[in-house]
Amino acid sequence: MRPVPPMNRRLELLGAKAGASAERLLLDVRTALRGMRRNPGYASAVVLILALGIGLNAAMYGLLSRLFLQAPPHVEDADGIHRVWVRDRGDMLAPPLAAVPRDRVRWADFAALAADAGQLAAVAGYTAPRRFHDGRGQAGEALQVSSVTGGFFALLGARPALGRPIARDDDDLAAPPVAVIGHGYWERRFGGAREALGATVTIGDLAYAIVGVMPPGFSGPDPDATDVWLPLQIAAPNDYESWRESNLWSLGTLVRLAPGVPAEAAASAATARLRAARAGSPRRDPEAVVVLGPLLRTRGPAALAGDVRLPLVVGGVALAVLLIAAANVSNLLMLRVAARRRELAVRHALGAGRWGVGRLLVTESVVLATVSGVAALGVAAAAGRLLRVTLLPRHAWDPGPLDLTAIGFTGVAVLAVGFGAALLPGVYAARSRGLTRLDGLRGARALGGPVRTVLIAAQAALTLVLLDGTATFYRSFEAARGVDVGYARENLLTVELGGWNEPPIAEGGVDALEARVRSLPGVLDVAQATSAPLTTAWALGGLRAEGLDRFPRMNGPYVNYVTPNFFRVAGLDIRAGRGFTAWDRAGTQKVAVVDTALARLVWPGRSAVGRCLFVGREASDCTTVVGVTESALEFGLQDVDRLPHYYLPLDQAAADAEAAGNLTLLRNLIVRTRGDPGRTTAPVLAALAELFPDLPADRVQSLPAVFAPRIRPWQLGTGLFGAAALLAVLLAAFGLYAVIAFGVRQRELEFGIRRALGARAGDLLRTVLLRALSLVVAGIAAGALGVLWAERWVAPLLFDGHSPRDPLTFAVAAAVLVTAALAASFLPAVRAARADPRQALQAE
Repeated sequence: MRPVPPMNRRLELLGAKAGASAERLLLDVRTALRGMRRNPGYASAVVLILALGIGLNAAMYGLLSRLFLQAPPHVEDADGIHRVWVRDRGDMLAPPLAAVPRDRVRWADFAALAADAGQLAAVAGYTAPRRFHDGRGQAGEALQVSSVTGGFFALLGARPALGRPIARDDDDLAAPPVAVIGHGYWERRFGGAREALGATVTIGDLAYAIVGVMPPGFSGPDPDATDVWLPLQIAAPNDYESWRESNLWSLGTLVRLAPGVPAEAAASAATARLRAARAGSPRRDPEAVVVLGPLLRTRGPAALAGDVRLPLVVGGVALAVLLIAAANVSNLLMLRVAARRRELAVRHALGAGRWGVGRLLVTESVVLATVSGVAALGVAAAAGRLLRVTLLPRHAWDPGPLDLTAIGFTGVAVLAVGFGAALLPGVYAARSRGLTRLDGLRGARALGGPVRTVLIAAQAALTLVLLDGTATFYRSFEAARGVDVGYARENLLTVELGGWNEPPIAEGGVDALEARVRSLPGVLDVAQATSAPLTTAWALGGLRAEGLDRFPRMNGPYVNYVTPNFFRVAGLDIRAGRGFTAWDRAGTQKVAVVDTALARLVWPGRSAVGRCLFVGREASDCTTVVGVTESALEFGLQDVDRLPHYYLPLDQAAADAEAAGNLTLLRNLIVRTRGDPGRTTAPVLAALAELFPDLPADRVQSLPAVFAPRIRPWQLGTGLFGAAALLAVLLAAFGLYAVIAFGVRQRELEFGIRRALGARAGDLLRTVLLRALSLVVAGIAAGALGVLWAERWVAPLLFDGHSPRDPLTFAVAAAVLVTAALAASFLPAVRAARADPRQALQAE
């Protein structure tokens, strides 16, 4: 027989060891499965806790990954595409502001950037989605429409699921109007039929032939869902007649660099071109700087928007829930080890050894975590849909319930939590001296007592942070909801009759509709205005004031042409002077009413009544200020959002047509109702359909519905923090109950002897409750530090200076946690108080 070579011998030994290890692992897995069948209650509790923690985090990770990590769906070579940001100081005719980065540019800037064919391989632009209607009248469907340059789809490398994209030849005024539609709109309107190609979608006065359908989840470079894409040169005039010069019209700009061109060099060249193009414009910042950033806007140089910050905070909340779940499971495993002390001692005595016992416990934990991971996928699918609709309802999402990132996160979390939760129980079981004792009472008490205490305190600390966040967001939400916007928002309904860039409306029709609406049940009064409360505001250039060469730097001032009863109907109080009357009409002295914000800016410390305004760049005749009204909020909720306004009589607008421009073509009815304005919507729509059949249904809005989205971030924060805090309280209470109940069971003999020696039931009850309370107090102390640490993340999302450091909020959160702890430990405490010394001695 030939001798076995040393190398082959080593391989045989390694193979034998690997086979033995695999066999031991398989045996441990079978043991874990048998243990789950024997203890279904324990296994179900662990699976449920981990499934909730892992599933919630998997859903949240999938959402955050889409916002911050993943390239937009169906975009080719996203790393090679750069988003253009321009740092400038705004309108230079007013005192300049600090330069801020913007990723939207006017047409002149875009044309200057697109003129270079050397360093940039491709340049494309697009508008943010805006709402238009397919068709006319109240049956028309509201669509989100984006206008794009001809090279937009080619630059992104996006291929339609059906048909073709918009090409360069389509972006020409001489080309026939074509459109590409989104997958969601294709399914809604055409039922996913191929016959959509060649059909038309009517936007404004043009019918666009549909030439392509984009794949599911495609939204372009931004996550906001888009229903229709149109060629820019054809669609833009329908959006704004003077779109090339309009300050209200802007483009997002994307570039692909030529091969071998560094981004820094391309940005420097683009900056030079932009400054050269702005050289002849005194209104534009001549020192603007072009910055090329990543395609994802969330990774650009501008600060994150509030609707993106909230998902980040919610992600931290979900992580806190997962940590609580992991600590809870680790505690349950620790208790399970203590309850199995005799079994584990027997395994040790039969040769398994300390680390063999530890390996078994880790295997059992991983098996439980794996089963939990399967259940977590279902939780992630349901939670993912809910989080998407709740946090980012306007974003386009893939239609599937789960994406690969959520599935991958679930797998990683299963392994991390499985090993992490079993680490402490396994190490303590392997190192415990009680593992060698077959009687095991003292060994049971030695298995992880201090560790269980730390885990409970950690759960309490994390739960306190979530409770404090819930209370803070609720107080912030209540403060936002109670803001005095100036208008009587709970009783107002607006009807928009004339829109920007729309044909002139018939005055007779407006008056007829006003009379019809005024006669409806529940309507108190109706006024007319060119701007609707909380909805629109328009600024005219060239306003001057007596004794003031130039207005301070500000947004506005905004003008509103109104009927004499507007202030009474809208609920705006006249603070000085008077409002308008029927005598303020064409041919009489021109008058104006200013709000307190404008009065303080222009005439600080002096009365504005009797002062002169000059409306229009060339105006020389005085418009006398006859009254001062309270300031109203238009676009935000903070006091700094009370932008300066002035009001002019609508009857004098015809005599001031040059200054008013197209503003007098805008017309809104302001309807004051006796109760909820939502109940008046249906009859108003019926009257609108009869007199203005071409107008869509969304021209009628109640102010409570308009106001609701403004407080939505704080309402969402309250709801999401509240749901997470409720889950955390339940998990923490369950963990505390398990630890206290196990401790009482282990001390039954002690409690029985105490009763025999004369201890009262109340004393034992107090002993157990104080033990639970001590654990929670330790958690509250640690939680206070957690609240201070979390403040920097939560504070920017709160309204009106509210802070997580608020003592009252913290006290309420601590009181809720203490109440839950006492409730969870009450039953074990009652059991201890009822200990029977005779039964305890017999059982021992």
